Amino acid sequence: MSNPDEDVTKQSAFETFPKIIESVKERLRTEYDLLFMLTYMASISTANLSRQQIFEYTGERDEYVTSKYIKKVNLMAQNLNFEYSKACKIIAEQVSNRDMRDFLGRFSNALSSGETEKEFLGSELDTMIIKYSNKYERDVEALKKWIDGYSALLVSTTLVVMIEVISLVLYNVGNIQSMIKITTWLVLFVGVFGVYILYRSAPREVKTHSLKDKSPEQEKIRSFYRILLPLMFLSIMIFPLIGISTGVLLVVLSILMLPIGVYGYIDDMNLDKRDEDFTTFCKTLGNTAGSSGTTLNIGLSNMQQESLGVLNNLVKRMHARMSLGLNDRMCWMKFAGESGSEVIHRLSAIFYDSVSFGGRPEVRPVLVSRCSE
Repeated sequence: MSNPDEDVTKQSAFETFPKIIESVKERLRTEYDLLFMLTYMASISTANLSRQQIFEYTGERDEYVTSKYIKKVNLMAQNLNFEYSKACKIIAEQVSNRDMRDFLGRFSNALSSGETEKEFLGSELDTMIIKYSNKYERDVEALKKWIDGYSALLVSTTLVVMIEVISLVLYNVGNIQSMIKITTWLVLFVGVFGVYILYRSAPREVKTHSLKDKSPEQEKIRSFYRILLPLMFLSIMIFPLIGISTGVLLVVLSILMLPIGVYGYIDDMNLDKRDEDFTTFCKTLGNTAGSSGTTLNIGLSNMQQESLGVLNNLVKRMHARMSLGLNDRMCWMKFAGESGSEVIHRLSAIFYDSVSFGGRPEVRPVLVSRCSE
């Protein structure tokens, strides 16, 4: 029979480890998600929604790690009959992240003083955009310095390798194979360490979404991944057993990773172009639908879709689905999924929800473009 104490210990360990991962993920994404959540709240607040609706709709946005706190505030206000200002203050005291805690505290003060949600969220979004932009620029400048340091590190490593090769030619330094292995692992360590430093120094930003639908390049990467990853694993397991050197193994692994890298590079360039064209698309669609007083579907029919750049085919497919009578929200989600971009996924939800809730289409792109820039 199993010991109950051991079962409790194992159960607590299984429960604690995912919580640690979730806590780390939340800490890394809070500032980025808070900016988009603020954009969403500021956008839908201009549609003359009630305070309860603003908190309720925002709490349902699972793509923001910060939305769970807004959901807690709404549940406390609805189920325990707290004022929203009091609920914000209580939840703020339970939040460990400083940015989210300060936001809820300011929100509580604004609501208790009688300031409207629209005024507070608009001014708060302006402040958040300036703060985020300044921090982003500082991180980019720091990244440039780290890149210079990484370049110097690579040059130093190359110099060490050259000196070792010359020493092997001129002197008897012992087992040549051992020296080559040591050099290979040294170069590998320097490369991995440098890339890790650059990764931690780079501004934190989510570029690709986690939706089921993917861009064409991401679908190819997924197909290659299913085939090449087992081959890489088998190579790592088998090559040392049959006596193949580490250098040959690294070359084989590099060749196997090449297709994924090529399509990843192509997808990255396409994502940048789609993100740039999406702002123009929102402005054009909003102005077209707003000036004629029609829905977004009719606005898509009236606008010149050929001038949308890389989004042309995606917009045409979305318009075709909407013309068939499919659900508009699902069509927009499909459009965001096929774009492959997390920015488009978030901003398209902001744009569509604010218009569907009763906002003016020609006003919504202003908030969308400010956030995307």
